[in-house]
Amino acid sequence: MPWGRCEKMVFSGDYDAILDSVKVSGLITPSIPTSFYPLGAYVNKDSEITEFNWNRVNNQRAGLVINYHYADIILKNKDWTVVAAETEEKLLTLLGKNRVDFAILDYFSVVKLSEKVGVEIRLLYPLIVSQNLYLCFNSKRSDLVAQLDKKIKEMLDDGTIDAIYKKYSIKSYSEIQNEVISITEPD
Repeated sequence: MPWGRCEKMVFSGDYDAILDSVKVSGLITPSIPTSFYPLGAYVNKDSEITEFNWNRVNNQRAGLVINYHYADIILKNKDWTVVAAETEEKLLTLLGKNRVDFAILDYFSVVKLSEKVGVEIRLLYPLIVSQNLYLCFNSKRSDLVAQLDKKIKEMLDDGTIDAIYKKYSIKSYSEIQNEVISITEPD
């Protein structure tokens, strides 16, 4: 389901919550983020661009996904031409066909998606920005937010969340948090 439609269904109360969202006005969240959203600029494997630098992306075609909540630093940049795509997969296809010069994508999911789409990509360092992500609830579900907040704290304290992240992600929750803290946009 497209992100925008899912978000609308949480607002209407058809769904209780949306996973991995930045804080959205009108929805309620636990106090601790459940995840992080580091974004990087990705290019085709053979691109001549070797690192991310704001001066080097001037007058370039930047691929972004429609209805994603991008950080202000990305949304407010007027020095590139935005090429919008409905999904990350479609954005990777555009990148593979050289219809964008680079794509701003999620550090965690892009490698598997690029393999699925069949596009060889390369991350430009440094990462651009990160945002805290939350399980965002319809405002009528404060009971669930309180329970989740308590449980997240318990699972962080006893190492359960780090263990889960380590098993299914590239790093533990704590490692990721420490890595992106210096580039994390305020909520």
